[in-house]
Amino acid sequence: MKRPNVGLIVASMLVSVLLWLQVRSEAALQTTRKIDLPLRYVNLDEEMYVVRNLPKSIAAQVEGTAEQIDRFTSLKAGTVVATVDLSDANPEITTYRVRLPRSEAIQRTGADLRALSDDVFIIIEEVAIKESSVTIDPYNAPAGLMFSTAEVSPEKVRLRGPMGDLARVDQVRARFDLSQAPGRGVTVPLEILDKNQRPLEAVRAIPPEVSVVAQLAKVAPAKSIIVSVVFAGGSKPAPGYRLVEFEAIPPIVSVSGEMNLLTALKSLNTEAIRLDGLMQPTTIRVRLTPPRGLSLDKNTVDVRLKIEKIPEIDGPPVVDGDNP
Repeated sequence: MKRPNVGLIVASMLVSVLLWLQVRSEAALQTTRKIDLPLRYVNLDEEMYVVRNLPKSIAAQVEGTAEQIDRFTSLKAGTVVATVDLSDANPEITTYRVRLPRSEAIQRTGADLRALSDDVFIIIEEVAIKESSVTIDPYNAPAGLMFSTAEVSPEKVRLRGPMGDLARVDQVRARFDLSQAPGRGVTVPLEILDKNQRPLEAVRAIPPEVSVVAQLAKVAPAKSIIVSVVFAGGSKPAPGYRLVEFEAIPPIVSVSGEMNLLTALKSLNTEAIRLDGLMQPTTIRVRLTPPRGLSLDKNTVDVRLKIEKIPEIDGPPVVDGDNP
């Protein structure tokens, strides 16, 4: 019987031990590094839908040796991007699966890439279109001039965006600098604003700008005039009640127009107020009518009326023997 080669056996065992130690050593050198992996959304029908609450990146982890991780992080920016497939998108609030990149360049690094979360939570809204009028907001009139009229082309535009944002549109505004060539057409970009005057970035106007031709007029002289409250003749509160005091708010209005007419005007009467049947304090809105050739900054004022019950007056006490 042939004797076993003890030397060969020992050598084989030594090689096995060394290989095992090498594997253990490499395993001990394995490490991880957290990264923000950019997200790209693909296959979305942008004519029908828009994505809201859109995460730009997802937390991921790279595992490998320090050398492998360095090779991974040195890859060219933009080549390591996770994707979210929206080919089956519907208007809803839900999660979509994240697909990690699996390119040859990544595989050559030897590092292992995995996402810390496999899903992203997004909102998909349906795109809609509606028509809206354009509001002109003139400013910066040259000295001695004021805004008079403007021609806007087009006067209405189409708005395109998510249905939720379209419902929040309060104004499509064209801010126009009056110092820019009055009387000639100027192109003005449109602003789409909500009721708090905040821009709605997801909504766009079609077309995005309008042409404005503004006309200016000379500023008319103005004068502050006291409001005089007028009551209808014979008009009284309900029996047993009286008018204690009254005031116009505002008590003074601005009147503009020809200087000779302004000079002659000392006060401005309200329309006649009827007190019939009043039994308690009240406020009445009344019109102001300026003389022909003059205009007002306010055409109405509020008149506050203080109505009180007339106090009863007791007569002198009757004493026996006073009557004859």
